[in-house]
Amino acid sequence: MFAYSKGITSSREMQWCCETNIIFKALSCDTVPHFTTLAKFVSSHTDEIEDLFEQVLLVCHEKACWATNSSPLTAARCPPMPQRSGLAPSRSWARSERSCDV
Repeated sequence: MFAYSKGITSSREMQWCCETNIIFKALSCDTVPHFTTLAKFVSSHTDEIEDLFEQVLLVCHEKACWATNSSPLTAARCPPMPQRSGLAPSRSWARSERSCDV
């Protein structure tokens, strides 16, 4: 769900993100599922994933948490947290033209 909320729909790219991105590593408990495992999971749970994503969107709508640049899965942080000054910019995990930046 997190990958989809970030616009990542390729199972190979999800696998790569689990290898390189700290957020994906945390969500996958520092494991790297094979892309075929990810593809099989998604294809066998299409209806459930759609229903869950719809529920997330409905909660965001109810809580009025939808912001221009936020994803449905960041609703727990709304209203948006103020930006703290002096923080280094996030590290980009760019690979080719596609980025795993979240």
